[in-house]
Formats: sequence, structure tokens, C-alpha cells
Amino acid sequence: MWRAGFLCRPKNRSEIVREAQRIFKSKSSENSTDDFGFCHAYYNVADQLIAIEFFPEAELHYNGQELFKLMATELIRLLKTKDAAATADDYAVLSKKLGISAEIDAGEIKSILVCTADYFN
Repeated sequence: MWRAGFLCRPKNRSEIVREAQRIFKSKSSENSTDDFGFCHAYYNVADQLIAIEFFPEAELHYNGQELFKLMATELIRLLKTKDAAATADDYAVLSKKLGISAEIDAGEIKSILVCTADYFN
């Protein structure tokens, strides 16, 4: 499984091979985000990659499963095979151990965030 791991912004942009639009997620954002359309890349203050949020346009697989085709209940079952402490509610699925979080709406996965180990701290 890929884990975000401190790639610098220029290196990350060259790896994704798609033009990025620089955005700020909110007015209080200190760091900009790279919007590649199918995903958003998040950076720390040193401009190192700390997370990527994927959207349904991305074909994202984990343990042989295409994640955006799963319902939230199926995703939490899948994550619990590697992290018994993974949690879910009506809005999100979260595995801090695996560095995976999914935004949920009416049981459907709207986005999946893959991040560094300390992202949720």
C-alpha cells in the first residue's frame, strides 16, 4: 500500500503527470493544496506531501478491492482486517494505523484520504 511520505511539491507534481491547480481549502489555510481533478495533494509548511485525498474519478484499489465501488460498511470491514481499531460513523471511516480516512454520505464513499502516520495527531 502506498503511504504519503514527504515527497516535495515539485517531485509530487512530476509523479502525477497532470497539471495541478493551486488552491486554498479555506480562507484560514496556511498551505496551498494541489488540485489534480481526481485528487487533492496536501503539504506541510516545508512543502512536503502529507496526504492525498482521492475522489471517485480515481480508480483506487486496496487488497484487490476497488474502493469507490464499496459501500461504507464494506470499507470498514476491509480496513478492520488490518486495523481492529478502525472506526466508522454516518460521516466517515477512519483507520489511523493505516493512514486512511473516507468521507461518507448516505453510506457511499465520497472521498478517500491516504496520509502520513502523524497526520491525525
